[in-house]
Amino acid sequence: MDFLEDLYRQSHSTSEVDGVWVSTTDIKVENEWVLSDGSAASYLNWHTGQPDKEFDYDDCVQVWPNLGFQWNDVYCIYSYWFYCEYEL
Repeated sequence: MDFLEDLYRQSHSTSEVDGVWVSTTDIKVENEWVLSDGSAASYLNWHTGQPDKEFDYDDCVQVWPNLGFQWNDVYCIYSYWFYCEYEL
């Protein structure tokens, strides 16, 4: 995750955006966090008290830049910057 933090810091001020999407979700099976390709998430970095499922539809993961790049579960319809993964 340090790579993503460094990339974010190089291209954005932490005050610019409320969060950044990572391709992790539990939309199919509650509390089974998987990546967009369906593989199990091997890295989790939840902020204290997260995931809290404040709402039943908090099925996506948002990275909070202002809180040490820790994670929050949130409704998937919000607009945030996002990280993409691809093979070179």
